[in-house]
Amino acid sequence: MTGLIADASLDWADAMKLLFSAGSLGVTVYFWFVRVNRERVSVGVFPAGGFEGRLEQGSLGVWTGKVYLANRSILPTAVVAGEVELLVRGRWQKGGFHTPEGSELPWNLPPSQAYAKSMIAAFDLPADTPTEWVYANRKLRITLITVEGARLVNELSTHAEYAAAA
Repeated sequence: MTGLIADASLDWADAMKLLFSAGSLGVTVYFWFVRVNRERVSVGVFPAGGFEGRLEQGSLGVWTGKVYLANRSILPTAVVAGEVELLVRGRWQKGGFHTPEGSELPWNLPPSQAYAKSMIAAFDLPADTPTEWVYANRKLRITLITVEGARLVNELSTHAEYAAAA
């Protein structure tokens, strides 16, 4: 009888060891997947108010504004280039992406931090574009390219009240 109890307790102890080992393996694998996910490029682009538009000589439309860049990764990254498009008559028109003095590229982004960056978007518009058209709410598509080659595409509205709601 005591042999059966000893065998049963030994089987139960082995089963508990196996259960704890499997649980430990599962938790370790889960946290490695979480870490690998956090090591990927993950930069969020958020509007910091609206973009101010103006029509310069000829038909050059210029929008200036700020965005917040949040590096959600646990590794640093850098934005090395940018592209911008404007929605004109239902089609995306490529424009010039520029940064004002003091906000030049590359934008180095330490891990798990957010920064405000200024940008300028310039577009050749049709010659008959009225000034009011530039002041109205427009859609901008901003593409930021990181040093790793990731392309971060975001659509923003030019008006502050619309941008704040996004």
